[in-house]
Amino acid sequence: MASLVRCYKCKKMVNIKKTALCSACDNRYELDCDGYPEATYKLKDAEGKKNWRCSACIRNKRYNNGDVIEASNVTLRKKLTIKPSSPTELLHSTKVQRCLAPKPNSAPNSTSLFDSQVLNDCETSDESYTTPNKLSRSMDGTISDLISISDMKETINQLTNKLQSTENEMENISLENQDLHKQINKLTIEITTLKSLCHSSLYESPVTNNKKIKHVPSKQNMCSTPSSPVSSRRSTKSNDNEIVLGLKQKILSLEQQLEAAQKEITALTERIDLITTTPVPPPPGTTLVPPPPLGTTLVTPPPPGTTLVMPPPPGTTLVTPPPGNTPVTPPLRLRSPKHKIHMISSEISNRLYNIIEKANLHNSEICHYRMPKCGLKVLLDGIDKKVENFTYSDFCIIYIGEEDFRRTHNYINLVTFIREILMPLQHTNFIICLPTFKYMEHTNVMFNSRVDTFNNLLCLDVETYNYAYVLDSNYNLPYTHDTYNLFGNLNYKGIRVVISDLVDLILYVSTLTIDQVEADCSQKAQSLCFSNTQTQEESRFFL
Repeated sequence: MASLVRCYKCKKMVNIKKTALCSACDNRYELDCDGYPEATYKLKDAEGKKNWRCSACIRNKRYNNGDVIEASNVTLRKKLTIKPSSPTELLHSTKVQRCLAPKPNSAPNSTSLFDSQVLNDCETSDESYTTPNKLSRSMDGTISDLISISDMKETINQLTNKLQSTENEMENISLENQDLHKQINKLTIEITTLKSLCHSSLYESPVTNNKKIKHVPSKQNMCSTPSSPVSSRRSTKSNDNEIVLGLKQKILSLEQQLEAAQKEITALTERIDLITTTPVPPPPGTTLVPPPPLGTTLVTPPPPGTTLVMPPPPGTTLVTPPPGNTPVTPPLRLRSPKHKIHMISSEISNRLYNIIEKANLHNSEICHYRMPKCGLKVLLDGIDKKVENFTYSDFCIIYIGEEDFRRTHNYINLVTFIREILMPLQHTNFIICLPTFKYMEHTNVMFNSRVDTFNNLLCLDVETYNYAYVLDSNYNLPYTHDTYNLFGNLNYKGIRVVISDLVDLILYVSTLTIDQVEADCSQKAQSLCFSNTQTQEESRFFL
């Protein structure tokens, strides 16, 4: 265990390795509290860490024993060093010696006063010689504070480290900007493709194409003066008339399609009646056995391996065991087969299984396949082996997580991948739970937009090809802080809402028969087409 030390500034107990000892005041400071960068302190050697001073000591001009400090009102005399004397110094020394030489005729008071004046002159001359050699922080030559060379080296090292750190930050920011530009380009490509798909569905009929050709402006019209309001009204009326004509043509084409479908249905019903009414001839080599006459009972032979017990001859008495020793056979209870419910998800915990196990799903065998932090391609890998022995009374639930939506992918390819895997497996029921949105104070808009595009594409694909049931997990979720955690994901309460909707869907599908399922699918297919009443109402609106 690392020892704890109290920081002198914030008074908190901190690890000793995260503090620095001031060489002037002998107090320990946390580097963040003192404002000294931790990276530069780690780059120091042992002597640099030993001579480190806090910001308060540097501000108050307190130094350790190794450095030289001077008070503002105290002058330090220079040490005597043997050097070649200049002629000015020789003259100065001779003057001092003459001044210091005693005079026999002078009084003692005058000599003492003269000596004090000479000493003051010498001190001022020494100070004038020493001051130019001192290193000062000020630019005008006045002495304010002494700075050691080690302090200057430390500041230079600190500044170089700061420069390196800022350069690294700039490189990281430039890389992030490049990634964001790439994401923006991908999103623009996706938006253009989706817009082209939406517009292609609107302009499929040849009438709309002719309408496009008619309304293309020429260069002369572009250069001409703006049209009057009367001409604009006429153009809007002509546009409305063209839209009405297009709708009428759609109505006629739909009526023709309905008539063709009714003819096919009548032909199929006639063929089914012929198959059911005409007797099937027996295969060659078989003999027809006439039915037995009325009143006769058919005795079926016993299966092989069974022993026939003959009844006792007349006059023999059967010995029955006493009533106390008769074995009591319990009544047979016919057990209905259990429904299989297998869940496949990318959840880390087992909370889905714990919630669905407490639900109202009697006589069901629940299994949960967990693949933490995996995408859809990994989840659907080997699903054909997992549902190999499934029937129409069983369910396979695919709970889609958030791994495929943290970054932008081609969701059209992802939807086609799901269809290609689930289309051949039509011997059981598949339920796809759509991914949920995130909800927090700083909402992840990019994540929610990706989830929205994927959900819309998957719903359209399932409605057209009809290979699974889709559960909208966001339909009944209340967007409050009670159902989401701090990261915007669903908590235990929110997952209970999704599981309750899932249980209702399972109970609804389990009550349907095969004929009802086919009828439900046909209703879904018919709902995609326009009805005559809808088109008439639209034509009235445009008129």
